[in-house]
Amino acid sequence: MTHPMTEERKKKLRELDAKATQGPWVFREIENPLNALGKERMPNAVPLMEQWVTTDWIHPQLKNYLPIVSIAVGPYGENTHTIYIRPEDAHFIAASRTGLRECLDEIERLESSAVALRASHAVLLFRLSSLLAMVEGECPSLLRDHHEWPKIQEAIHAAEEIQK
Repeated sequence: MTHPMTEERKKKLRELDAKATQGPWVFREIENPLNALGKERMPNAVPLMEQWVTTDWIHPQLKNYLPIVSIAVGPYGENTHTIYIRPEDAHFIAASRTGLRECLDEIERLESSAVALRASHAVLLFRLSSLLAMVEGECPSLLRDHHEWPKIQEAIHAAEEIQK
């Protein structure tokens, strides 16, 4: 179940975003450095791979990608895993699970509203065009001589462009 995207919820998600490690983040499979030692003893061994979520940018002090989450296997490929993650990033990931869905729901709601507004806009534009045509047919100089006529024409043109 998602929560409505209230101002409080948006503020909380923005706070979590601000505290988390700067993105973008990417998934990487990295060969375990201990593979080099194992190759000397067992040259035909399958390399051990680690799965990491890292930054997409090189950290200036590390001279490498900054790990966000790293899941490393033991030196002999045993099933024990070491997981490293900063608490701020863990909170961000946890909030993203529902926060992303909430954002998508909000986008869909706004898109539906936009469709409804375009439909209403089209009806109003048609009515306005009909009224202008009727006034122009009855008394053509009434509109052309009105001091706001250029602005009216500009607004109608802009509204027609939006409808396209």
